Amino acid sequence: RRTETELGNFLADCIASVAAAPIAVVNGGNIRSSLYVGDVYCEDLEALFPFENEIIVIEASGQTIWDMLENSVTYSDDEFPNGRFLQISGLHYVFDSSKPRGSRMVSVSLPDGTPIDLNANYQLAVNNYMAGAVGYFEGNGDGYTMLNIYDENTPKGDVTLIKESGMSYREMVKQYFRDHPEQEKIIELEGRIVDLANAD
Repeated sequence: RRTETELGNFLADCIASVAAAPIAVVNGGNIRSSLYVGDVYCEDLEALFPFENEIIVIEASGQTIWDMLENSVTYSDDEFPNGRFLQISGLHYVFDSSKPRGSRMVSVSLPDGTPIDLNANYQLAVNNYMAGAVGYFEGNGDGYTMLNIYDENTPKGDVTLIKESGMSYREMVKQYFRDHPEQEKIIELEGRIVDLANAD
């Protein structure tokens, strides 16, 4: 909920692969456990992803993605940060948690280093909770109103629904393992997320 993690990278990559989306995000509040070296069992995934939020693929402008990531880092400097912090696949982003909330994003780029075009459209996999499936009342949706598709009480975001997968994070990770049987997976940090306030 503060920084890039090996597990976050792996899970976001799983979602991108199964959802067939070039970009995928996993909000930290959905990750409730860890995976350890060795075989992964169904009960491990039950503990890891206990929620049933559906994964959807949307198309959004680069500006909307920037705004999404700005929301992601809002509370990254809190003693007990909430679950909106995003682990990511298909993008790299740099922010500065020492800056005022709402103006922390520094850059967002594709994995090859190309900055995202704020006026271009990109497809990404998110969960329907972030997109307003249960509304944004009392903190639901983690403040991702720019992604709103479902909540009739909140102005629609600058997004288009591409598809509803009918699968949760847990089901997508299970499918990833089915698609890659017996494959050992090495996961590591890649510099996908950099906080300038804590950079060495």
